[in-house]
Amino acid sequence: MKKDVSLLLFGIKRLGKIRRIMRLIVLLLFAGIMQISASVYSQGNKMDVKFSNITLSKLFWEVQRNTDFVFVYGTDDLEEVKKPISVDMEDVSIREFMDEVLKGTGLTYKEVENVVVIKKAEKANRKKKPATEKKAPQQEEGKKITGTVTDHDGVTLPGVNIMVKGTTIGAPTDENGNFELLVPEDKNRIVVSFIGFVTQEVEIGNKSNFRIALESDIQELDNIVVTGYQTLSRERATGAFVSVKSEDLDKQIGSTTLAEKLQGGMLPGVLIDQNNNITIRGKSSLNASTVPVIVLDGFPIETSIDNINPNDIESITVLRDAAAASIWGVRASNGVIVITTKSGKGKRIMGNAKTKNKASFDFSSTLRISQMPDLDDLRLADGATTVDYHLEQIERGYWNLNSFEHSQGQSLVLDTYRKQHQGLLSEAEANAIYNQLRSNNILNEATELFFRNSLSQQYNLSVSGASELNTFYVSVNYQSNKAYSIGNDKEVLNFMVNNKMQLLPKLRFDLIISGNYNKGTGNGISMYDLSRYHAYERILDDNGNYIPSFTRGLSSNSMTLEKAKEWEALGYHNWTYNLKQEFDNNDKTYSSFTPRVNVGLLYDIMEGLSFDSKFMFEKNDYKNESYYNMGSWYSRDWINKLTLYDNGNLIYQLPNGPTLFIANSNTNVYSFRNQLNFKRSSNDEMHQVSAILGTEVTRSIYKNYGRLYNNYDREKLTYDFIDAKGLTGGKYKLWDGRPAYYSVHNYQLKTNEVENRFFSVYSNASYTYNQKYTLSASARIDESNLFGVDVNDRITPLYSVGGSWTISKGDFFDVDKIDFLNLRITTGVNGNIDKKTSKELIASAEKDYYTQESYLDIESPENKELKWESTRTHNLGIDFSGFNNRLGATIELYQRKSFDLLGFVAADPTTGFGQVYKNTAEVENKGFDIQIDGTILKGEFRWDAGLNVSHNKNEVTKVYNPNPTVFRYLNPISGHEILGKPIDHFYSYRWAGLDSEGEPQIYDDAGNIVSWEEPDLEYPEWLIFQGSRVPKFYGAMGNTWSYKGLTLNAIFSYKLGYMMRMPSPHHNYAYLNSDMDKRWKNPGDENNTYIPKMPTDYQVKGERSDFYQYSDYRSQSGSYIRFSTLSLTYNLPKSLIGPFLNNVQLQAQGRNLWLWTKNDENIDPETVDKYGGLSLGVTPEYTFGIRVQF
Repeated sequence: MKKDVSLLLFGIKRLGKIRRIMRLIVLLLFAGIMQISASVYSQGNKMDVKFSNITLSKLFWEVQRNTDFVFVYGTDDLEEVKKPISVDMEDVSIREFMDEVLKGTGLTYKEVENVVVIKKAEKANRKKKPATEKKAPQQEEGKKITGTVTDHDGVTLPGVNIMVKGTTIGAPTDENGNFELLVPEDKNRIVVSFIGFVTQEVEIGNKSNFRIALESDIQELDNIVVTGYQTLSRERATGAFVSVKSEDLDKQIGSTTLAEKLQGGMLPGVLIDQNNNITIRGKSSLNASTVPVIVLDGFPIETSIDNINPNDIESITVLRDAAAASIWGVRASNGVIVITTKSGKGKRIMGNAKTKNKASFDFSSTLRISQMPDLDDLRLADGATTVDYHLEQIERGYWNLNSFEHSQGQSLVLDTYRKQHQGLLSEAEANAIYNQLRSNNILNEATELFFRNSLSQQYNLSVSGASELNTFYVSVNYQSNKAYSIGNDKEVLNFMVNNKMQLLPKLRFDLIISGNYNKGTGNGISMYDLSRYHAYERILDDNGNYIPSFTRGLSSNSMTLEKAKEWEALGYHNWTYNLKQEFDNNDKTYSSFTPRVNVGLLYDIMEGLSFDSKFMFEKNDYKNESYYNMGSWYSRDWINKLTLYDNGNLIYQLPNGPTLFIANSNTNVYSFRNQLNFKRSSNDEMHQVSAILGTEVTRSIYKNYGRLYNNYDREKLTYDFIDAKGLTGGKYKLWDGRPAYYSVHNYQLKTNEVENRFFSVYSNASYTYNQKYTLSASARIDESNLFGVDVNDRITPLYSVGGSWTISKGDFFDVDKIDFLNLRITTGVNGNIDKKTSKELIASAEKDYYTQESYLDIESPENKELKWESTRTHNLGIDFSGFNNRLGATIELYQRKSFDLLGFVAADPTTGFGQVYKNTAEVENKGFDIQIDGTILKGEFRWDAGLNVSHNKNEVTKVYNPNPTVFRYLNPISGHEILGKPIDHFYSYRWAGLDSEGEPQIYDDAGNIVSWEEPDLEYPEWLIFQGSRVPKFYGAMGNTWSYKGLTLNAIFSYKLGYMMRMPSPHHNYAYLNSDMDKRWKNPGDENNTYIPKMPTDYQVKGERSDFYQYSDYRSQSGSYIRFSTLSLTYNLPKSLIGPFLNNVQLQAQGRNLWLWTKNDENIDPETVDKYGGLSLGVTPEYTFGIRVQF
């Protein structure tokens, strides 16, 4: 299917242009790397400074931002100089500059190796000493102390201000973070301060050497919000944002993917299930995607977040309401996750004549070991239970021994009984076989053959730095993963280059090249493969030989083992199936390559106004190969089926050789954005305005295709052609004379192509008055080819408005314990899109399975009334910090009303369709998000704690469902929504127990007992509503304890207030549940079990099992609390690592260490699907690592 509608302003038309662009990128990248390796020299650190009506603090900030100088000063000292100044100086040194701007201010300064310390000048109230008189030996009157100042990770900090408390005596740290200071005898404390870090007081005592680690000023660093289009001050952001920084992500030491790092509940309002599906503040669509937009470095990505190296991430910001996310338009109804990668940082070596960059290196390596899953967690029956069950089946007449279709190749028990029935075995011989089978347990054998502890190794190296003209960040990451299923191995290589070059004083060039390459094998045995064996079967005999399986191979062709041997004697391939033989011959590989290129130019037009132009190209190539040699059952089975025996000769209608199946897909995404940025403040900072205006064009092309090669020779790369039309159309015959219909993977060999195009115009603006009151607004217009050729049909306007009030800055506010109090309110409309639909008729080209004739399959008729799905969101937020910023909290209340949702409704019969896809439904989500962070203890021993609580209530407020059925109530899948209930509603039968004959019963709505054998059971009102399958409450609790270089971090995650189906035994399944032994067998058992007796006919009504499987008796709470993570890190003392290393950190971590569940069977809810099916449990993981920074 291809949709082709021309789009305005789309500039990528020819492959040749793309090649020229790529060549330019390579040249620019090479130039950036040359900048990385060079030393940059300046002319004596001369500078030009020109500002008018600017405060001293802002002036020093601008100089620090554009030069290599670091300014250290007391805020109170500068605030006393209230009058703005004007500066117009050219080619001046730092001394000339400082002498001029500090005239008449009562301030003085001292400059040491590009660190400028500013303080009040001492009053001249003493008689000046003669120049010839020696100074009093003040430096000798006191105690000499030395030390080193680092950040939390052990990286040394130059320019830190060290002051003796209560005096003007002080000194800055040098380029290596070292300081030396004379402390008067009567003083015992020093004050350590640095911009961006929490000021610390240190008691001197009897110590003379100190190693001081400063903590990041979380309030200051978290004061930045990244939306993907712009960076905002949090105080001026009215929307609902929540962020996590790289230091928090680093606490998840053993995680190799971003999804793993986020599973601990670190982000309020973000729910991640056991399959890594992400939902933000509830589902807002019935049939379209509910996945949030993932934005990487300013552009949405179409590929998996698992392709992002988590070690490269600087921050993650989640946009949860309309004001935050509406800038992303029709893709923002489900929320937006903005990921910003790391950029250049370096350690500056400074001097009077030159400034050169010293790169910072960061290397880490981890080894993660995960315990092998316990197959007993699947609650599968053992050999004895299964043998007795099969014997009872025979006794009850479940199998007709005279029927060919149901008596051959089904099981070893049935085969043994049949031979005894035919007189080929005596009763004693048959009983001996049964007893031998009872002692077998295939799970134990499979554990030894196919499973292991999983092992993951990771190596990460990054280099970052900065010079006068550019900043750079380069990283490479390698992962080797061996899954618990032997044969499932994967290797991953991630790389990234982030380079920013100042081409001209007003022009900056940005380049980010990143990529992910992974390859692996999928030759392991799945639990599905294993579950198709009976528990009493063996895989290998005592000599290691393959033992044929009765449940696969033979049973699929209704064939006994003896019959299979007869065919083999005639020249056919061995027709039996063995799991170990398949494992030995599996040859399935895959590979994927995902490169991304971001190119940008930022031009400063004038003060406060800039133009930003960016282009992004993303590509994903995926290839999957499955090679079936002649040892695999797939090749042997199909060749045998299409081989005829004629007078001693074999006629091969399918080439007699291996089969190769290839499935390829590729995605190409192009995005081009042009944006104007405006940001200005009045001189007195009473008025602040920021705004953006831009256009964006996006084009995505997805293709996939499959290929099948018969009798494929890997060495010669040759294969045989087949008569595909004849083989699929019944032209040939099977070995037993029936018509042959060889599918040749028909559904996988199709070629599909989908192209989507978007054009957008967007704007966002905010105004702040007196740093207290902020108003914001955003608007976006999107158009897409999905909505046909009419321009008016393609366009949808989206908007948001919001306001905030910083209460704590009001003149009336005087609460000592509250440092910051802010109120926010927003409203707006976001959009969503379903790429499966269009206003135009949609059809795909198909071929008839039997005739191979071409035809068009009309997937949906014309829908001229089609609209975008929309969500209107109201949000109220309160931000608080108090007790000297030791306690902080954010509370968000929200209501999200989604309307014009797509669903199926009855169609006009004249159209030829029974139902059509229209905008017909509405959904409401409402709830709250709470985030609390606090420092319980502060000092050399520090204790930080945090708590996230999120609540969501989901309700379908409008839906077309005129004839709801019991099946729709019990199975909450797409199209089964119930008015007034959650999308993931949970209904159950009212269990009435077993009757005296062991048959299941339920109550109707009047309390009458109903049997499954009743002719009419279609009464939805008999069911009871029990809640939702999605947690109402979820979040995490975290604690971090730090002492010197030791840090211990513990995270508990929880999900509460939802329902799950408990695993229940089923009759007729190949592999039985272990509880099947508790089934009803004799009168009176109904008092002790809920499992019905064995049926006498395998074709009984489905309600017989539904009555107990979907009953309230087998429904329990899915609530749990999990000890998600316990990590321990230790930064080695500087005295042990030497002068060449900044930090060496030893790491250890455990995950999934403990679980509390509310259900009384102690089942992990994360291992249960919506029908009560069990998967392997979550096992503990242990990680050990080392991190070296230099």
